[in-house]
Amino acid sequence: MKKFVLFFYIVCIYSFINAFECKPPVVKEVVDGVVKGEDFTAKIRRFDTNFKGENGYCYVQSRMAFSPEGKGIFTCSSLALNGMDVYSGLFYSLSNDFGKTWESFKSSSTIKRYKKPDNSEQMFLDASPVYHKKTGKFLIFGASISYTGKKHKSNHQVTYSVFDESVNDFKTQKILKLPYKICSAGCVQVHIQEDGSILLPVSVKDNPKDLTSVVVVKCSFDGEEIKVLEVGKKITHNVRRGVYEPSIIKSGKEYFLSLRNDKTGFIARSNDGLNYQEKVALRFDDGSLVGNYNTQTHWLENAGKIYLVYTRSGANNDHVFRHRAPLFVAEVDKQTLLVKRSTERAITANRGARMGNFGCIEIQPKRWAVITSEWMQGKGGWRGVMKYGANNSIYMTEIQFDK
Repeated sequence: MKKFVLFFYIVCIYSFINAFECKPPVVKEVVDGVVKGEDFTAKIRRFDTNFKGENGYCYVQSRMAFSPEGKGIFTCSSLALNGMDVYSGLFYSLSNDFGKTWESFKSSSTIKRYKKPDNSEQMFLDASPVYHKKTGKFLIFGASISYTGKKHKSNHQVTYSVFDESVNDFKTQKILKLPYKICSAGCVQVHIQEDGSILLPVSVKDNPKDLTSVVVVKCSFDGEEIKVLEVGKKITHNVRRGVYEPSIIKSGKEYFLSLRNDKTGFIARSNDGLNYQEKVALRFDDGSLVGNYNTQTHWLENAGKIYLVYTRSGANNDHVFRHRAPLFVAEVDKQTLLVKRSTERAITANRGARMGNFGCIEIQPKRWAVITSEWMQGKGGWRGVMKYGANNSIYMTEIQFDK
């Protein structure tokens, strides 16, 4: 019996370690189809990651950023399959042709778990890359969190890292100091102003037991350091966990913010990007709720119009965790903030895996990308997800607007 217990203990330890010895994804691209919208054409590109569930991890939190000259950066994180939000490293790929082709993925030597004096481990997670035109630098925003084994503390802090082109890797991560006990820029969509200032939407808590609120923080960036210039009015919601994972877009002279909540998503409007009018629930233009809940949403903008990318229930997707597949895109009426139902299109497949952790980025004028991964956790574990066809593919749906 003692030998069996010892053997079981060794197997458990090995499995735990193996989940964090993650290799970069080796991807093979296929084209999954073309979707025609009212004013755009969407090409669905899918990257097969050669997923093997026995390895103990999958690749998630896939996002991209591009410079006006065509340089691109493509990031994703490794996630342990036998835990909840247990991350171990960041991988990245580079492009020089606006994402038409990508180099092989590499492991970041800096964005990974590291030991703290109390023997816990710190990890940068939920990373979103962005290009800062004024300084010519790529950087990522996200959150840092502490782990003890596979258990993590609710002690998120806004974290960022600048990409160093001289070594083709990210620099050591830094914490952006804000006056909140807990704060996160994980999974956000930022807006960079013409003067180079950054409007960074942040999820915040004054105390661990508080509901989460959202503020937009105006920051400066000199190519190395980010400094807080101004903090907007707090947006709150007194329903289960509050509002969080915000994303921002500017269209014309107005700013629009999307917010996640456990019951329904929200949209709010602002004239200055910092202080927002009363939020409204996500509804179609027939008055019915969109059906998005407990999942992030992000934006596209073109020719003075705004478009929301989201997941929702009621789409033959009851088998998907929180109805997080497929991804939809639809135009939002800027005056009423209602989603125009007739414009809605599905822009990814639904193969049983959740796809609600995603990003949206402008590649070039009139050309956007929506990036997501098949998250291989769900009922029945990764095998239960695979039976519907998912295999941890990464999707890059390119949306080309007509004019």
